[in-house]
Amino acid sequence: EKNRWPVDEIWNFHCNPSESFETLDIFNNVLYQRYGKPSTLDNYMLKANVQGYEAMKGMFEAFRANRPNTTGIVQWMLNSAWPSFYWQLYDYYFLPTSAYYAARKANAPLQLVYNYGNNNIYTVNETLNPLNGAKARIRLLDIQGREILTEELAVTMEGNTSAAIYKLPPVSGNIFLALSLLDGQNNVVADNFYWLSGKPDVYDWEKTEWFYTPIKSSADFKPLNYLSAAEVGLTHKVLSKENEQVVEVTLTNKSKGIAFFINLTLKNGLNQTIFPVFWEDNYLSLQPGETRTIQCSVPGGPTLVNGCTLILSGWN
Repeated sequence: EKNRWPVDEIWNFHCNPSESFETLDIFNNVLYQRYGKPSTLDNYMLKANVQGYEAMKGMFEAFRANRPNTTGIVQWMLNSAWPSFYWQLYDYYFLPTSAYYAARKANAPLQLVYNYGNNNIYTVNETLNPLNGAKARIRLLDIQGREILTEELAVTMEGNTSAAIYKLPPVSGNIFLALSLLDGQNNVVADNFYWLSGKPDVYDWEKTEWFYTPIKSSADFKPLNYLSAAEVGLTHKVLSKENEQVVEVTLTNKSKGIAFFINLTLKNGLNQTIFPVFWEDNYLSLQPGETRTIQCSVPGGPTLVNGCTLILSGWN
């Protein structure tokens, strides 16, 4: 317990025991530059989840936006054989991490993605069927949640293709990008969300190692530490299905700003996290006034009564 905070060399016991990955130094140095030095253990865990989500999502989306020139991708690793701090999509306890939900979001068969490499937004269709009569809704908001830009574009998505459809204007400071793909009946087919910095990452390519490229200067997301508190309404119901129970949660952002990086957790009567559970979406953000309904499947049909708790937490 005495080594839980601050991060010290004892933490490295749960890193990959190899010469290149045996400490948290690389991860933490980038974290401190991007999001600011954490003040508590809880703040560190929150920022680490945000960074893990950002990194995992961008990797898969770059692969998808650059098809067909990108011909393969390797994600190391799926899961941990013992408790460890990074890389895994679900952990030693079978609990999906923020990186799991980032990979799920990035790889939705029909999706709109932002390409950090050229500031373009792409349609991606990895089904074999075209999507006709669709619309792409693009919205930029500033750090106070005020609308900067809204565009709605008619798009046709041929099967098994990706295509650039829109180039974002230059931005300054921190902004939020919300993307929605709608079908011909205005139903939301897919959504996506980004936090972007007007200060780009600058890499020191000449010092690239096989496992790491140093950053000369990092994108700066430290203004996110001063987001106004958001009020999020929550209602839920429990649905019983064969061999599982489903928790359906409706979230509403009642505030004028973004409700950023919301995490939903189920705990039992002993205040222990229930796992494995699978949310349709998690670590999500809500625009001002936005309402989302998502479901969580709890395999095996364990009871969700007798003191079980649904916990909503988030960045702000």
